[in-house]
Amino acid sequence: MILGISGTRHGVTLAQERAAYGWIGTKRPTAFNHGSCAGVDVQVACIVRKLMPDCRIVAHPGPDGIWRCESGVDDITLAVMTHFARNRGIVNASDEMLIIPREYTWQARGGTWFTFDFAMKCGRPTTVIWPNGEVVDGKDVEVNR
Repeated sequence: MILGISGTRHGVTLAQERAAYGWIGTKRPTAFNHGSCAGVDVQVACIVRKLMPDCRIVAHPGPDGIWRCESGVDDITLAVMTHFARNRGIVNASDEMLIIPREYTWQARGGTWFTFDFAMKCGRPTTVIWPNGEVVDGKDVEVNR
């Protein structure tokens, strides 16, 4: 299984980190796609490497900027793309998506929620880990448009 992630550049909460360890451990991905952004992308790439040393980790970097960050555990780094193209690329390259937001509700803007919306539109199984560590199926997230 190939897992992709999108999440807040502000990083995981302790509850999200604990939940991510448990959830990823049960999924055991063979490959992991992330956006090479500070915060969730890099933190979860490191979790994946600890849990599954042989998992292929692929970085999909966005444009240079203050939030772009090397994880130090990537096996492959793809060419730089715009943020939206990068986020679509992560979804398209993944069998399943994990979303780790900063907020407790769906938001009408932001890269994390753009990626969530695109994954749902593409029919990818999507899981959200809320800041309190609650793990929910993406189909159960209330979207207010």
